[in-house]
Amino acid sequence: MRCACPLLTLCVYLLLGAVFLAGTAVAVPQRVVSTALLADEILHALIGDSQRLVALSALATNELHSNIYHLPHLPAVLKATSVEHVVSLRPDLIVYSMFNRPEFVNLARHLGIDTIVLQKTTRLEHILANIVHLGKRVGAALRAQALVEGLRQKLIHIAASRQGRARPRVLNFFADNTVMGLGTLFDVIVKHAGGINLAAQQKIHGFRIISREILATLQPDFIVIPTGIYQPQEVVARLSKASVWKHMRAVKQQKFIFIPSRELMATSHYAFAALEKMHAAFGIWATMTPTGRTAGKHREPRHLLPSSKRKRFLISPATCNRYGFRWPPPAAPSACPCVPSPHRCASDCPLPAPGYE
Repeated sequence: MRCACPLLTLCVYLLLGAVFLAGTAVAVPQRVVSTALLADEILHALIGDSQRLVALSALATNELHSNIYHLPHLPAVLKATSVEHVVSLRPDLIVYSMFNRPEFVNLARHLGIDTIVLQKTTRLEHILANIVHLGKRVGAALRAQALVEGLRQKLIHIAASRQGRARPRVLNFFADNTVMGLGTLFDVIVKHAGGINLAAQQKIHGFRIISREILATLQPDFIVIPTGIYQPQEVVARLSKASVWKHMRAVKQQKFIFIPSRELMATSHYAFAALEKMHAAFGIWATMTPTGRTAGKHREPRHLLPSSKRKRFLISPATCNRYGFRWPPPAAPSACPCVPSPHRCASDCPLPAPGYE
C-alpha cells in the first residue's frame, strides 16, 4: 500500500499539469489578416497554401511593389486599412508593420483582437527575426525555421565566394538624385554582396536627396537601377546625356545593375533576391580575365591596377551563363558579345541586366 501512494500522487500532478497547459496554450489563429506588404510576402510563404490567410494588404497585387502579385489563388486584398473594415473580416490575428498607424493597432487590441507589429527592417537579421516571430504566432514555426535556414545558407555561400575580391563602389539611381545611405537595407545588401555604398561612405544617413555638386564628386564602379520604376534603355540614355552623371566612370563604361524595384526595396525575404543579383554582377566583374587566359582567375579592377598592368579583358559565354545572365546581352555589339568592362574591348558593351528581359 505504501508503494501505491507516491504513484497516485504522481498521476494527480501529471493530470493537473496537463489541465494547466491545455488552459494556457496559445491557439493557432484560423483567420489571419495582413495589413502590410512585408507581412503579405512572409505570410504567403508560411501559410499561403492554407485557408487561414483571409486577406492581404492592397499592395499585394501591385506589380511594381509586390513579389507575390503574380502568384495564383491569392487571398482577397483589403479595400481599406481602417479598423472597422478589418474587424468586419472576423480575424483572430491582425499583422501590422511599423508603418501602420498606431491608433489602429491600439484600437484592435482594445477590441480584444490578437495583433502583431513586425519590427522595422534595416538589417537582414531583422527580416529573419520577423520570419521566426511570425512563424511561431501562426503555427508555422518549422516552415519559418526552414526558410530562415535557407537564407542563412545563401549568406554563407555569398560570404565565402566574395573572399579575395576587390570591393566595387556602388551608387543607386533615382531621378530626383535620392541616394540610400547608412541605416538603409540597401547599404546592408551592398556590403553583403561585397561592395561599398558610396552614399554611406559619404556619411549620408537614410534616404536623402543630394545636390548635383556632391553627386559630381562621386565615382561609382556600378550604378544600381530599379527596373519597373524606370525602363533600362530610357534611363541609360538619360544618364549618358545628364551633365553630372555622364562623366562618371560607371556611365562611360555602361556598368549598370538592373534589379526589379520590388526586390530592391523589399523588406521581406525577397530582399535576398536583390542581394544575389548584385553579388552575381560583382562576380562577373571580378572574374574578368585577359583574352586567351583561363576564365575565373581573379584580377584587380582597372582603376586599382598600375597603368603598366592594364589590359583589355573579355568574358566567355560560360562565365555569363554561370551567373544567370543572358547570352548575348540585348543590343550587345557582335565584336564584344559579353561585358568587357571595366577592361573594355574596342566596342563599349552594356552590362547585362540580372533577371532583365
